[in-house]
Amino acid sequence: MLLQLPTSATVWAVRIGSLGMGSTRTQADVSADNGTTWQPAIIAGAVDFWAFDAQRAWLITDFTGATRLRVTTTGPGGFAVAPTQIPGTVDFIRFFSPTVGVAIDNVSAGATSWPIYRSTDGGQSWQLVTSAPALAADAQPSACTLLGNNLWVATTKGQLLLTANAGLTWTSASTPEPLTQVSFRDGQHGLAMGTSVAHLLYRTVDGGLTWTLSSPTGPRRLRALVAVPGTPGTYLSVGSNLDNPNDTNGTARSADDGQTWQDLGGTTALGSIVANSAGQAWVSQSYSGTLQRFAGAALPTYTAVQSVVSGVYPNPTTGRVQLPTAGAYRTVAVYDTTGHQCRTATLGATETALDLSSLGAGLYLLRWEGGSAAPQQQRLVVAP
Repeated sequence: MLLQLPTSATVWAVRIGSLGMGSTRTQADVSADNGTTWQPAIIAGAVDFWAFDAQRAWLITDFTGATRLRVTTTGPGGFAVAPTQIPGTVDFIRFFSPTVGVAIDNVSAGATSWPIYRSTDGGQSWQLVTSAPALAADAQPSACTLLGNNLWVATTKGQLLLTANAGLTWTSASTPEPLTQVSFRDGQHGLAMGTSVAHLLYRTVDGGLTWTLSSPTGPRRLRALVAVPGTPGTYLSVGSNLDNPNDTNGTARSADDGQTWQDLGGTTALGSIVANSAGQAWVSQSYSGTLQRFAGAALPTYTAVQSVVSGVYPNPTTGRVQLPTAGAYRTVAVYDTTGHQCRTATLGATETALDLSSLGAGLYLLRWEGGSAAPQQQRLVVAP
């Protein structure tokens, strides 16, 4: 099942594949009131979709052997075939805004570069991206993740496609193995799971250009992974032992970029998960397609992160602060009380101070990571 939370109150769910009892219909449902009421529609052969809000969405269908783009501006009941179709067979479609989007095609025999198409008019017309990266032999797209103007496309041969400007230009990077799940909490920091049975966990701090193997502790789930927007370092994972005998049903949470995981309970086999900055999360059950909404308190933000032993000072400050041990960390990020990342800086091996005089008065969260020490964070007051 494909799930998306395009706004704080909007939930889209597209069930792909059989609905049981020999039926192959697929169904799209949208709720504009966080699941209180739903607007359904039966759609044949859904492959992928993307929604901007409760009304505007794009859908790829494949019912006769050729993919078709359908667009709606009135919710799931209004999907109509677009006047101009995307060439080839589309695997993924994503929109950065109501007008700008990209489509990732299935690779045809003989292709030498990735078949990526871009639209700037809401999907009414499409242009081939002529600067797309060279194609790894026998590769196909396998997963994609959008955040802001960034898009990451994982492939079956360990090649990761990246764009940071809404699909205008692209680059590629190598991953340690083909990836099945990729999730980013901002443009630089992300986690990914490999395709092996163990679903090894990898981490990046440079936007996906390089990846390092993580050695997490705790009951991490292996089926799906998602970052929680606005909560620094927080990820959720779900598991299904119906899909992987090495997995455990239920849900887990990490608040330190995947290094440690805490069991959130549950005994149901789960297939997919989405979360938003309002602290809302939805999951779908494996095979049955039943939706579940997170019904607890707001998702905790910082509970699993190691406290700072030797923090910044002075605190409160009017601008310049002294940092923890020089050389122990590679980066420092500053977040306001809404979870918005206000600033990020790369730390040199001998750097001991940070100038925060450009920040307005208020409460902030500083988070250090990378290097030889475990991630740490501290609340800091900037005085008027």
